[in-house]
Amino acid sequence: MQLPKPASNHSLKTLEAQKMMKKQQEEVDVAAAEIMKFEALIKKNLQAKESASKTGLDTADHTITYGIVLDAGSSHTNLYIYKWPAEKENDTGVVYQIEECKLKGPGISKYAHKINDLETYLIECMEKSRNVVPKSLHQETPVYLGATAGMRLLRMENEQLAQSVLEKVSSSLSNYPFDFQGAKIITGQEEGAYGWITINYLLGKFTQVSSNGILEDSCFHLGYEKFVNVSELYKTPCTKRFEKTLPFDQFQIQGIGNYQQCRQSILELFNTSYCPYSQCAFNGIFLPPLQGDFGAFSAFYFVMDFLNLTSKEVSSQQKMNEIMEKYCSRPWEEVSEQDTAIALCPQ
Repeated sequence: MQLPKPASNHSLKTLEAQKMMKKQQEEVDVAAAEIMKFEALIKKNLQAKESASKTGLDTADHTITYGIVLDAGSSHTNLYIYKWPAEKENDTGVVYQIEECKLKGPGISKYAHKINDLETYLIECMEKSRNVVPKSLHQETPVYLGATAGMRLLRMENEQLAQSVLEKVSSSLSNYPFDFQGAKIITGQEEGAYGWITINYLLGKFTQVSSNGILEDSCFHLGYEKFVNVSELYKTPCTKRFEKTLPFDQFQIQGIGNYQQCRQSILELFNTSYCPYSQCAFNGIFLPPLQGDFGAFSAFYFVMDFLNLTSKEVSSQQKMNEIMEKYCSRPWEEVSEQDTAIALCPQ
């Protein structure tokens, strides 16, 4: 039997490069699949909410506010019309999507060398908006356009052309009887943040409370309250680059002590939906076979010891979860009085 020759260093490097390219492509495919899944979920939720709005909001004795958003992506532009009952402070309320219109043609970045065609490009969907939004509310209905990847790339290649496209879009949208608020190229971080907010809002994962910045957090004990300065969020090297101006300088965390919801939120930080190797830890990171004993120290040990989870009586993960859930369901007043350590649910 003839044995295969050992691979040369060049061959190994080539194989490694191919492997990395394959991994990158798989990550793109997985991301695309996740986006499609979320889009389907969003559409389903919005259809349900639209149905509810047509039977409830239109007959309610509330002031209805409308808004128009143009999502200018790299391959196409979508226009969305929203409405909400604006009886609350600062005209806020639950938002419902009532219309969607896909503009015919590519993304706006493709019009860089045919600027004058942008006016025609916008007509059909903007005229549709005239018919959907009551005429009496046209002048107070805001219109926003946010451009994403296509325009970011165009700006990197030719900033002047990108600016010309935005100026033409702004000029065209300003000719309609709505309250045009501007057209801008949003950053990748902003796009990701808006997507996160949208998805979690539709899934009911968090609750926006009042305009002065109150956040209900399932990972803190019920009754726990803490005021946090917004500036504190951006003090570390990891968060400094995301710094932005918010409509308040301080926000309040209010604990609701929901262990299952907290646990699910934490698990969603670790993507285990794909693995380009034989086995992975999370986020596509290779994990070699586990062997031998492992030791947890520092905060890992002290938390487990505090909850009496280091004894041999706790023989299963299920038992550990039960103890954790029971502890996290205790009200903050009881925990703070009986335990000298801080509440551990957020950890």
